[in-house]
Amino acid sequence: MHILVLPSWYPLYDGDFSGSFFKEQTIAYKNYFPNAKVGVIYQHFYSLRKIGHKLNINDIDNGVLTIIKTGVSIPKLRQFQAKRYVNKTLNIFKEYVKQNGKPDLIHVHSAWQAGLTALQIYKKYNIPYIVTEHSSAFQREKFSQKQLCLINMVFKYSSKNVAVSSSLANYLSKSFNSNFIYIPNSVNQMFFEKLNNDRNSNFFDFLSLAGLNLNKGFDILIDAFCKVFQNIDNVRLIIGGDGVERNSLEELSKDLKVSDRVVFLGKLSRKETLSIMQNSDAFVLASRYETFGVVFVEALACGLPIIATKCGGPESIVNEDVGYLVEKNNIDELASAMLDLYNHKRQWSNKKEFIKKYCKDNFSQKVVASKYHQVYKSVLENND
Repeated sequence: MHILVLPSWYPLYDGDFSGSFFKEQTIAYKNYFPNAKVGVIYQHFYSLRKIGHKLNINDIDNGVLTIIKTGVSIPKLRQFQAKRYVNKTLNIFKEYVKQNGKPDLIHVHSAWQAGLTALQIYKKYNIPYIVTEHSSAFQREKFSQKQLCLINMVFKYSSKNVAVSSSLANYLSKSFNSNFIYIPNSVNQMFFEKLNNDRNSNFFDFLSLAGLNLNKGFDILIDAFCKVFQNIDNVRLIIGGDGVERNSLEELSKDLKVSDRVVFLGKLSRKETLSIMQNSDAFVLASRYETFGVVFVEALACGLPIIATKCGGPESIVNEDVGYLVEKNNIDELASAMLDLYNHKRQWSNKKEFIKKYCKDNFSQKVVASKYHQVYKSVLENND
């Protein structure tokens, strides 16, 4: 079996979080199914301001045949960018085939824009493809009608359409009159591993990790934290991540007089993320939209109970056995859930191993890789 992964975004260097879960999932599949031949091709366009970011990678990355090329995004040609992307990616595909042979199946991550290339490859070479959709842009109505027409063609000719949450699968099935199945994203195995750091803290720490932008709802979270914990000195809210909202969020915590217990850590590496998760008591994120939420399953892998909003992705991850689901943009519900979790902290602490097992049974790399292996086999058998 020869699988070629075609992602719409992909990490360009160590520490680049863009599409990092695409890379981790691809490497995990190769690890669990070593007899499969697995490759990745990716075309990235960068702005003229980042001219130093030019890359040309042709390598074997953890057993995965990888070709990555970059080029300059030209603002005046933005309306032609999709066509330019397809042409550039087709050239990489030809280079890949020349070196490694034709793949049996292409796995697209997000239809826009990688699916456009897969569609052209299917029409020219009759190589089937599947699509896993991750983007929240559909529900937020960010695509133009022209883009939606092109995406519809991608889904129409795909041998199998997958979405990373039940909510997204239902939405796309109705919107495009196509059948989408649900397969979650996986959690990196490292989050199940215990670090050699015994916690020594008198605080109860709620942890929240994400880019500091309006969508992640940190304004709601800080308000909720203040509402119930302003006078409880041993509870902290630890916020990891950086972004455009950081200054305003720091000002909000000062205005609400909780800045001494709302801690901003800034951007974290994966190892730092693991360490802080293993030294926290609970995880909370008040997102307004999520198609999945990898950070939730990372927290579960560390045994943390979760508080999440009903915003698309978390409904496929969080149930009452491992945490709380509240309405988005609802300060009172979020505050109530945080207080209830704190009041039952001993019970939740005793459920750590149960929460880890739930995560491993549903979101481990082995489980997700096996689900995709069955999809690959089914598609190839039906195309014989």
